[in-house]
This record gives sequence, structure tokens and C-alpha cells, in this order.
Amino acid sequence: MNALRARALRLVLVAAASTGLAGCYGSFTAVKKLHAWNGTIDNGGIMTQAVFWVFGALQVYTLFALGDVFIFNLLEFWTGSNPVADSGEVQMVDGAIQVDRDGKTWRIEQVGPETLRVEVDGLHIGDAEMQADGALLVRDRHTGETLLLTPEMLRAQRTGPAAAVAL
Repeated sequence: MNALRARALRLVLVAAASTGLAGCYGSFTAVKKLHAWNGTIDNGGIMTQAVFWVFGALQVYTLFALGDVFIFNLLEFWTGSNPVADSGEVQMVDGAIQVDRDGKTWRIEQVGPETLRVEVDGLHIGDAEMQADGALLVRDRHTGETLLLTPEMLRAQRTGPAAAVAL
């Protein structure tokens, strides 16, 4: 029995170190989506609160947070995209790619031959980089949140930065 406990403790320590040492804070998308969904029940009325209490008692928020910490945020750190995150709607606005996702407006605009400026809600957060598969990876240098635009999403836009980066 002691061998089993020691093995379990080592596993927990390795899992904690792999997330902690990687500097992976993450965007906690699963918890945010659960919270947003909960807010849609009864438009914030008594049913919303009742579901919140039930989820709290059943540790649903805890399970979602653990999923974020040990799975989704770690994947986001190592791959650049969170599998739970919604990519949002991609559209062209004034010659720039604009994506509305999770209440934020991401704007990607070409400012040089190979330079794409990235803004979130009007704040310059960094630049975007092309991936080997033709996807565009956008990272918020302040929050660590990422946005991955697949080649298919970019091809749907025929002008502006998407065409300029030769997709």
C-alpha cells in the first residue's frame, strides 16, 4: 500500500511540476464557458443562482478548473491553441482581419511586408506569426491568451492581410 501511495504522490508532483514550471497560467476557457453558460439560464434570475449552488455543491466548477489546469491550459501552452476555445467569427473590416470571440474583438492588420499588428479591444498586444501549416497564431503577450486562425478560416477572406501573407 505504501508503494502505491508513493507512486501516486510522484505522479501528482510530476503533473504539478509540468504545469507550474512551464509558466503556464492559461486562459481557463472551460471554467469561463461554464460560467457564461450558467449566466444564460433565466437571464441571471433565481434559476441561475440555483444552478450555480448545485454546481458548487457537486464540485462541477472544481472539475472544470482541474481540467483547465492539468489538460487544456497545458495544451494551450505547448501547442498554442486551447481545444476548448471558440475560434470566433472571422471577418474583414477596413482591410484587417477581425475576430469576435468570448466578448473580445481581436484585430489583425498588416503594417509591413511580413508584419501583422494585433490588437484586442483596441489595445496593441503584439504581433502574429505564421505557423508551418499556414495557420496564423496570435498571442496576447499580457494575458497569454491565444487565438489560432486555421488556413481554412483565413482562405475564406480573399483580401487584406490574409491575402498579403500568401495564404
